[in-house]
Amino acid sequence: MPRTLLMPSEDELPDGPRRKFVEELHLYFRAAGRPDLTRILAVIDADRADPHGDLPEGPGPISRETVRRLLKGKTNSTWKKVELVFEALCRIANRDPEADRWADTYDVDEKQSQRAWLCELWSNSVDEVRISAAPLPAPRIENPAAAQNQGGWGRLPSGGYSDEPPF
Repeated sequence: MPRTLLMPSEDELPDGPRRKFVEELHLYFRAAGRPDLTRILAVIDADRADPHGDLPEGPGPISRETVRRLLKGKTNSTWKKVELVFEALCRIANRDPEADRWADTYDVDEKQSQRAWLCELWSNSVDEVRISAAPLPAPRIENPAAAQNQGGWGRLPSGGYSDEPPF
């Protein structure tokens, strides 16, 4: 019998944008009754074969390993693949992916669909990885003294500043 996928511990997946994304994905996973990977893939395949299905066109087949890695927080994958998994989990749980994510929260005035919120969390997760992967080197200044005397926006010949933009 396959092991049930559990939400990663904080040691496995520290707090941050990726954890928030995986927590949200697990909300749908739990609502679907924690289906095994075979069931998720079967729903994806059935919906992709249906010409009237709601699933997005796109990335081609998705593997068991990609689904597992998404639920374990080991990958961000692409939005199209995340969306395939999300749609399958919503279908299994009989949830509308376009329903208001914050319908039960009375202090939020904006409406945002479950899909839009998951996409926002996914995007934040992707950005964190890209930003922390390799910081850009600082620009090299050949002559620091000359750079200081060049002034900047709004700098007047008298040395003061102007409130007017430079154009």
